[in-house]
Amino acid sequence: MIDYSKFRQELHRYPEISEQEDNTARTIKAFFQKYHPEGMIYDLVDNSFVVQIKGQNKQPSIMFRCELDALPIQEKNDIAHLSKLPGKAHLCGHDGHMTVLLKLASLLENIKNRGDVYLLFQHGEENGAGAQAIMKTGFEQFQIEPDYIFALHNVPGFKMNEVVVKDAAFTPNVVSIHLDLIGKTAHAAEPFNGVNPQPVISEICEYFNSFHHPESGEAFFISTPIHIQMGTKDYGISAGHGELDYTFRFYEASEMSDFKAKVERFIKLIAEKHQIELQINWLQEFTSIVNDEGANQIITQATKALKLPYHSKPYPFNWGEDFGLYLTKYKGAMFGLGAGENTPHLHAENYDFPDELIESGAAMFAQIIKEICR
Repeated sequence: MIDYSKFRQELHRYPEISEQEDNTARTIKAFFQKYHPEGMIYDLVDNSFVVQIKGQNKQPSIMFRCELDALPIQEKNDIAHLSKLPGKAHLCGHDGHMTVLLKLASLLENIKNRGDVYLLFQHGEENGAGAQAIMKTGFEQFQIEPDYIFALHNVPGFKMNEVVVKDAAFTPNVVSIHLDLIGKTAHAAEPFNGVNPQPVISEICEYFNSFHHPESGEAFFISTPIHIQMGTKDYGISAGHGELDYTFRFYEASEMSDFKAKVERFIKLIAEKHQIELQINWLQEFTSIVNDEGANQIITQATKALKLPYHSKPYPFNWGEDFGLYLTKYKGAMFGLGAGENTPHLHAENYDFPDELIESGAAMFAQIIKEICR
């Protein structure tokens, strides 16, 4: 009998950050080769792969997705399975999400009259690279065209095993910006002989902060400064170079291109006014998860069938997730699974996925299959 909690804890001990998940992918593949040799493994791109477990019927085909990557954070926790890799830790629960899919594989043989099930193990969720790479190369190379795609995310702050649903937008759009500000160094006693980026940084920060409306609702917008650097700690030198990084979060996907264009116009004017050369790099873009109404109804039906606690969230979560990119092409949804009301928050240095969620998460996915294949 497989001890899934023990397996999850072993994944927790050996975390790998985005786009470096080689050993994690090998470990999961070895699990299927040992315990589910009937599963057909298709390598997609980088460390991402799909396991196909065929059903009695061809349709409907259903895909479930989890993430392989951990975070570049030093874990500080009092647990036996503490991360053994300095500066890396599974503090978002992806170790648990992977294990949920492994448990689901063991439940599939008891689900009759189902179509093919695809278990997607995705690299690079934390930096947004994974879903983009997969959607660019596509599933079509393996004749995979799911009728539905689902995912879950553990969510601290909610009752243990509580299913958290949200119609339409489940998460916001997220996009980050990196700015290089190139001026001219000078003697600190004669700053007028150089071009210091400080006024430009100040004006841009003030401009970005004007967007900040964190209260929920249609006007929701979070503008977060991430990194500011200027010059060196040499007190005889007036700085000639600076860097500025911000992250933005908002609901409406249609605003993305307009927002980026507006920002670029404004900051170019500021830089030009102060004679600063400006280099702009947009990065880590996450598309809003917009849940399909029908897929959400299936999740609700599955929750009722399992008699799990249920919570309908009035507003989206604030964090980003690249699962939304799949929903621009495929019908599906993500739901939350409560990890405890007093559990440390995601990305906290002492977070640990509750092993109890392995059973309820796998049961939810199995029941979703049953609801679809009735």
